[in-house]
Amino acid sequence: MISELDTPEIVLRELTTNAVVHRDLNVFGSQVRIHVYPSYIEWISPDGLPANITIETLLTAQFSRNPSLAQFLFHKGYIEKFGMGLDVVLETLSRMHHRAPEFYDDGHSFRVRIYRNIDQPAYLDMSTREQRIDAILALFTERNMWRQHEILTRLRTSRSTLQRDLDTMVKHGQLFAQGATKTRIYSLPQEG
Repeated sequence: MISELDTPEIVLRELTTNAVVHRDLNVFGSQVRIHVYPSYIEWISPDGLPANITIETLLTAQFSRNPSLAQFLFHKGYIEKFGMGLDVVLETLSRMHHRAPEFYDDGHSFRVRIYRNIDQPAYLDMSTREQRIDAILALFTERNMWRQHEILTRLRTSRSTLQRDLDTMVKHGQLFAQGATKTRIYSLPQEG
């Protein structure tokens, strides 16, 4: 018998509600699917993200494919505040020391993956800027270049906090940034 959830209930509710409310109802013969694996849970919505939304703008863009369904779920108490579902997910996972969710969009489906807190290693404390900067720099021991969304999937922090930290690191010469905000690539500055 399970006495305690390994994933916060509010995260399960928010991601399930988002998958239902934002799925493309014009795609017939396909359903929202939730796959539960030993180490992670994945929500899969048919037809990918709307045309104006990308993984990089996911947390800042406001769009509802099914506003009537969203209103219904709001009045039934499944949605507390419009446009805040993913923010709640990120904050809850961070507060409970879970990894940040991973987002995938291949045009045919949009997937959100969260890792279950089952025999997971302890994660870095990221409560101060110095700890977050150390964690970001540690990623560059694995490879030379990173995009913001890739760093976000690895570190337990919000998108806005990460962006501030990256901007600060670029300003102080700890990182080099190349490209537009959505597609920016971060690397260590060249020595010499």
